[in-house]
Amino acid sequence: EKKSRELDRQHIQLIQSSKLATLGEMATGIAHELNQPLSGIRTRAQLVMKAMARDLMKRDRIEQNQREVIQLVDRISHIISHMRIFARQDQQKFIPFKLEQSIQGALSLIGEQLRIHAIELDMKVPTTLPLVLGEPLQIEQVLLNLISNARDALDARADLERQRGRDFYKSLILDVHEAGAKEICLEVIDNGIGMPEEIRAKIFEPFFTTKPVGRGTGLGLSISYGILTSHGGRMEVESQEEQGTRFRVFLPVWDGSREAARVARREDLPL
Repeated sequence: EKKSRELDRQHIQLIQSSKLATLGEMATGIAHELNQPLSGIRTRAQLVMKAMARDLMKRDRIEQNQREVIQLVDRISHIISHMRIFARQDQQKFIPFKLEQSIQGALSLIGEQLRIHAIELDMKVPTTLPLVLGEPLQIEQVLLNLISNARDALDARADLERQRGRDFYKSLILDVHEAGAKEICLEVIDNGIGMPEEIRAKIFEPFFTTKPVGRGTGLGLSISYGILTSHGGRMEVESQEEQGTRFRVFLPVWDGSREAARVARREDLPL
């Protein structure tokens, strides 16, 4: 039991370190995400000051500007709040939750990077899917790893096509659907650089990476694989060079048992 507890503790610490590294890698995109509403607040404040200087400010215009500023502040608060929740120490308390929750959480952190990299995102996420059982933030971490890898693969393919004098349309698809009666499948599909068989066979090995030094730890996919295993799920991959990559994440559907529901503790994670 002591060894088991120690292994669990080390597993949690490894996941935590990976989460903080993920946030560090996304710092530029998050900064852009925060800069947009800040710029909007500044613009509205300047407009109010100019209108006041010309004695042109009317009550309805003031109210409209204030409402827009409040909305922008709320957007900033949401981003910061989610970063704090994502970065906190996991306790691996599994609860029934909607997979859409983890997807939206991941996109709140990496969505701006997709826009910066001119990646077209196509989401096929039904809202009527059954609940899954797990730790939402850990599943979010799996998604962040897969999406960030897809981003890099798309950039690599775009560079290759540019050298050939060709235009290239970067496409990323998130497709969620039921896989039988007991599983939900999430597919992350890109038309990026792809992988040959010899690389595809090693991607889940710890510390294996094809990225330049300083661009990756080689732990993202191995940790993601471990997270899914602890959830009773699995991951599959298909890839072809210069054709793209398709990752499939399978998670078990919550069976509605009371034992699972009793582990729910956080009010912000709906059953």
